[in-house]
Amino acid sequence: METFLSTIISNFPIPTWLASVGFIIMAVYAFVGVIIRIYKFVDKTNGTICLFDDVKKDIKSLDKKHSKLLEKFNTLIAALAEKNSLNNPELFSTNSPLNLTQGGIEFIEKIGWKVSLDNEDNKKSLFETLDKFKLQTKYDVEKYSIVALTELAGMREDNPYTPVKKYLYENAKQDDFKVITACAIYLRDRYLDQHPEIRD
Repeated sequence: METFLSTIISNFPIPTWLASVGFIIMAVYAFVGVIIRIYKFVDKTNGTICLFDDVKKDIKSLDKKHSKLLEKFNTLIAALAEKNSLNNPELFSTNSPLNLTQGGIEFIEKIGWKVSLDNEDNKKSLFETLDKFKLQTKYDVEKYSIVALTELAGMREDNPYTPVKKYLYENAKQDDFKVITACAIYLRDRYLDQHPEIRD
């Protein structure tokens, strides 16, 4: 069989033009294969990019909803604090704006909050937290002082509110929210002392 094929190849050589055509066909086939692979890759990539765009839109939408929900939650915290303060005339004045009475100031000293806020590192940390909210009005400062201290009260890590948490643990009958509100009013006043540009 091999002899037969060798005889045919030697008696009927492949024409040069046929070899050239074969080479061209193979080159075109390889080129088309590369183009098809590139097209599939680009198509898949475009699909991925479109998917990423959709995900980005969803994330932005969720972020807006989250921000609105968080704002409503913060407003609720502030409203509860205001209601709580009206029920405690020994600590809070009923005049507007809400202020600490002499008894309230003595209470702040007793629970360790005044000493904590007098500490420069603690004050800097708390003021930087409030700065992040970009507060424009005195009401906002009051509201977000309450929000900030509510968050600190729930944190396990050591923070400026830790001495107050220790006091609350040792005095279980104290109302946590009343204490947070008193501390927040004191923080509000110290913050506004440093920010005279907030006038409204």
